[in-house]
Amino acid sequence: MKTRLILLFAAALPLSAAAAQSSLMLGLGVGSGAEYAGSDESETVALPAINWEWQRDDACAGGLRLHRAFAGVDGVGAAFWCAGAAAFTVNAGYDAGRDESASDHLDGLPDVDGGGSVGLGFTYGDDDGLTFGIEAASVDSDLVASAEIGYPLFDFIDAGIGINYADKGRMQKYFGVIGNDSSNMAGAAMDECGVVATGNTNYQGMDYCDELGGGIQSWTVSLSTFIPLPFAGDSWAASIGIDHTTLIGDAADSPLVHDKSDTFIGLTIVWQRER
Repeated sequence: MKTRLILLFAAALPLSAAAAQSSLMLGLGVGSGAEYAGSDESETVALPAINWEWQRDDACAGGLRLHRAFAGVDGVGAAFWCAGAAAFTVNAGYDAGRDESASDHLDGLPDVDGGGSVGLGFTYGDDDGLTFGIEAASVDSDLVASAEIGYPLFDFIDAGIGINYADKGRMQKYFGVIGNDSSNMAGAAMDECGVVATGNTNYQGMDYCDELGGGIQSWTVSLSTFIPLPFAGDSWAASIGIDHTTLIGDAADSPLVHDKSDTFIGLTIVWQRER
């Protein structure tokens, strides 16, 4: 399963001019989703939740200065410029890549190496709860981007819909495959696509590499809620999130894809403190 950003749970820590200047959240839970993007098998993993946020206690007055900072299992970031409800952010993190051992469908394929990521983003949120965010990042020399719009439902559910983009190199690494027969091996080392090792006949005769280009890789619908647990103390709560992602375009047509849709469900018990 691809490492998932715990931004799903960060919504539990709103910071505003009327709130404390900093917030800390710690938690642990479980999540269940596809073994890898395109797998028809699921797995359950532990979900650590660590999130620290700091924000100036005055209303955003614009200008170039540190307005907000955050750090957690998903990386670190900061907003150095804002104007009203809008802000530009910078962030850095780590992408875990993908291991051959993640699924039997990947037997014989090389691992996708993990690597650091550096990105820029833009966020907007109004008083009614409408939010918009867009982010572009370089991950191990590949370009990825996403855009999402969100809105609260029934005052206790945060709903969102987004799209995800990947450049050609990224698409080839995750969805490209070249069979292990000799006619497909020539020149394969020049491509980013994974060459299936000799002995695995599942992809023999396939050459799904040149067809892959950069573009919209998937779209996602998400729902999340944050439920206080007063019986455990005022600082404790349960965070529940559901992400439904559907692969589209060249990614969906890859022979590595056995199910175009993946529903990820996560439940985390968190402790939080505000100052």
